Amino acid sequence: MKRVHVPVTDSIAVGDGEPLLIVAGPCVIESKELCRTIAAHVAEVCMELGVNFVFKASFERQTGPAWTRSGALALKQDSRYSVRLAKNLQCR
Repeated sequence: MKRVHVPVTDSIAVGDGEPLLIVAGPCVIESKELCRTIAAHVAEVCMELGVNFVFKASFERQTGPAWTRSGALALKQDSRYSVRLAKNLQCR
């Protein structure tokens, strides 16, 4: 059987012999503070368990009331936020 190894980021890969990869986060970004809280908590748990973590959230929800999109649209203007979030949490 062929072994599989697929790079996801510079420091994370999936496949044979790689740790489990968790991709998680809120459906929509409501605020920077909430994103940081969620990311920090999940990152801490993943580090304790020895699994990799990729934080994923959407800038806007395609369905639902307009209020679910308002905070996300403001964050969309600050596209470097996710990079700063990862550096602050010392994520790979």
